Amino acid sequence: MSSTHPRLHAVVVPLPAQGHVNPLFHFAKLLAARGFFITFINTEWSEQRIFRPPNDAKKVCRRLQQRGMHFRFLSLPDRLPADHPRLLIIHEFFYVMHNLGPAMTRLLQSTADDVLPITCIVADCLFACTHEVATALAIPRVVFWTFCTSAAIALAFVHLIYVGVIAVSWAPALAPGCTVGQPSDPFQKLVSGGCDNTAKVWKFYHGSWNLVCFPPLQMHTDWVRDVAWASNLGLSKSTLARCSQDGAVVIWTQGKEGDKWVGTVRNDFKTPVWRVSWSLTGNILAVADGNNNVTL
Repeated sequence: MSSTHPRLHAVVVPLPAQGHVNPLFHFAKLLAARGFFITFINTEWSEQRIFRPPNDAKKVCRRLQQRGMHFRFLSLPDRLPADHPRLLIIHEFFYVMHNLGPAMTRLLQSTADDVLPITCIVADCLFACTHEVATALAIPRVVFWTFCTSAAIALAFVHLIYVGVIAVSWAPALAPGCTVGQPSDPFQKLVSGGCDNTAKVWKFYHGSWNLVCFPPLQMHTDWVRDVAWASNLGLSKSTLARCSQDGAVVIWTQGKEGDKWVGTVRNDFKTPVWRVSWSLTGNILAVADGNNNVTL
């Protein structure tokens, strides 16, 4: 890591939302380790949730500096009431985010004498007003893609939404039963769930995605909210889970490629089930339901 005094200054601006702050903070640390001074801007609402006693912003800055990384944290009000649910009313949230440009520009101008001249702005791809800030300050703006892999897949295959696909999950890259270091031909498979109350298994071959389970996996009476394919490392079968608006969680297993999928209803939560997620070993399933409970 860089132990010299920084000569470059990057202003890093994440959208104040789950899944956006952490990726940009990790990237900011990479920049700081390579000689950048970092100004990290949050909204006041977001900062109150990031820095909680005893880890306030000053203590975090001191710890980072001990590791050769120079940071400062600034915040500005988002002008929403304290009890506003933010992203739960998404059109109001993005309206105020898109109008924070002038306030952000004034914040950086008012603190300019304290630090190095700004080299560039590194901004969340959804924080459009940072273009206005970069223009006002006459500095370059770099757009950072904060989305996870699943979101990137959804955007790449946006046409699937129009035919009812809601959730996708990749299959393990190796065939069931394979162990670490054992030769196996990798392949691409995924499972999708949608508003037709079914799940479908797809495999990529001959240059296109093809449906490989007939008929589609059923057993739900309402649309499928989420699907999750379990790890099969060392296991002789494929296993996937799916949950539904009808409150049920169904586990599907297949012995080997081409065998029939067999489904079992594991639980009826009596409320819509939102997410299912397997542990890394594929033997524990976490289920999040509409009552804000997580069940293993």
